[in-house]
Amino acid sequence: MEDQVEVIKSNKGGMKVIHKGYMYTVHKKRQCGGIRWRCAQRSLHCKGSISTGADGPPKVNMPHNHLPDLHSVALARGRQADDLAPISQFLDVKFEEDPGSKFPLFRMP
Repeated sequence: MEDQVEVIKSNKGGMKVIHKGYMYTVHKKRQCGGIRWRCAQRSLHCKGSISTGADGPPKVNMPHNHLPDLHSVALARGRQADDLAPISQFLDVKFEEDPGSKFPLFRMP
């Protein structure tokens, strides 16, 4: 595995990074511009952490107490691909109001 980080969006809209099969969330943003990340598997009482900055590869601060979770990493990457435009843009469906109905009418071009 390469020594780079991949930034993805978390379920709550924040940032997560993936590094060597582990996922991390932001722990502290430093004044120098670097970020300290902690392992997303805190429920396993993992204290794994890395630091990133503009001056090179990520630095491992604390090791993990578990193996990489490649399944969760694959799911997180898959969620990024699911951030697509609304389905109506793909179908080109137009909605029209019918004053005598409670439901919209669907018109295909």
